[in-house]
Amino acid sequence: MAGAQIMTVAADAGRPDAEPVGIPVLPRTVVTPFTIVFVLIALQNLVSYPLHLISPSYLYSYVEDNVGDPAGVCTAAFLATVASFFLLLVQYSGFGSRKAVAAFVREPTLTPDDERLRKQWRRSAVLVLMCCGIAFVQAGFSLPLLQAAQLESQDYNIYRQETESAVSATLMNVPLYFLLPHLILTSFVAMRERVWLYRVGTVLLFGSTALFLLARSSIALPVIIGLLALAAWRPLRPRAMVLPSALVLLLIGAMMLASTKSMVTVHETFITRAIHGQWVGLPLYIDKFADNPVPLVSLLHPALRNKLSAEDLETPGRQLMREINPVGVDNGSAGNVPTYYLGEAIALGGWPMAAIGTLLVGTMIALFVSAFTHIPKTPFSCLVFGVGAFKIFTSITNGLSGFFLSGTTLLILLCLVWASLARSAQRRQAQVEPAPTPTLTPTDA
Repeated sequence: MAGAQIMTVAADAGRPDAEPVGIPVLPRTVVTPFTIVFVLIALQNLVSYPLHLISPSYLYSYVEDNVGDPAGVCTAAFLATVASFFLLLVQYSGFGSRKAVAAFVREPTLTPDDERLRKQWRRSAVLVLMCCGIAFVQAGFSLPLLQAAQLESQDYNIYRQETESAVSATLMNVPLYFLLPHLILTSFVAMRERVWLYRVGTVLLFGSTALFLLARSSIALPVIIGLLALAAWRPLRPRAMVLPSALVLLLIGAMMLASTKSMVTVHETFITRAIHGQWVGLPLYIDKFADNPVPLVSLLHPALRNKLSAEDLETPGRQLMREINPVGVDNGSAGNVPTYYLGEAIALGGWPMAAIGTLLVGTMIALFVSAFTHIPKTPFSCLVFGVGAFKIFTSITNGLSGFFLSGTTLLILLCLVWASLARSAQRRQAQVEPAPTPTLTPTDA
């Protein structure tokens, strides 16, 4: 119970007579969902270039081979990253988001009784099994992870591409982003009695879902989102991050070991992918697009892009990948060059657009957080907060297009609508409740 005593009610959180029980014990240092988000952003984007100067990474060879002044462009990209990260923190505090998040975290959580929680757990468990059953059929009545674990590294990647084209990514995102985090939050945090049976069931369902995942990082998504939801649920001390962080590293490491068959390669792959892979593309974006911007439509979803433009447009990341790895693009093994959101912002309009993009990201965070100043704090709203914080993190680290017409913007919009409905319900309830009758004192009489 690191952080605070769980607030509970005897009935469903939706009931107006639900009142929290217990007095919270608040730590001096509170870890909120966006504390975790900003730490992850820093680790993925502020560490890469300094670490490369100490221990060179082969990924920077792409920059050296394709950029006229690698050192100068990398330095400019790093300084821009530091400045934009600092400005995001300033906006997060200046727009009132930091105080709003802290206030939401410190609110008592209106939690249903254990019987209702068990019913909710069972419903989510059934949906997870249904998703796994459909994936089993789509995979040709096989378990992809067990099949891939027997293959060598190169064959693993080929089999992964074949499997991912057969098994619906949208289908698997349902348990990864929502159902499994809900099971984790319910069985490991919300329930108070007879918890071990449901915790074991959660682990088994997690393992069942993992059998259909071959991407190295996907297996850790439910744990990360569950941790973000927990940080929204109650105040956490920094040391509470140790075990979940170790579990995330263990899961990703296990997937890397299954794909590479070598502990040495696991270490190299983790450093390359987790530390360098998300940032090293930024110097390429700056060199190619700072003076040659692309149209906005090129960053939209392919379906919209094809309708809005007669040209066969590619995203900036796809264009870069075609230049540095044309063979991979042709055979389907290479997609886009992902990078920090500044890359796509600069591709749209150079450095002025980078400043506008930073303001856009800060505004989107503020809009998302503002919704939860009116949304009642329940296990479900904490889960939505965790999912939204994770989607904002992935949009910041993968490109500015994540804040255009995307799942992230749709989720933020839905949260704002939810907040508006909750605010209207609160007004109606305030109008229905009778005003307190004044008590006359002898002096008044």
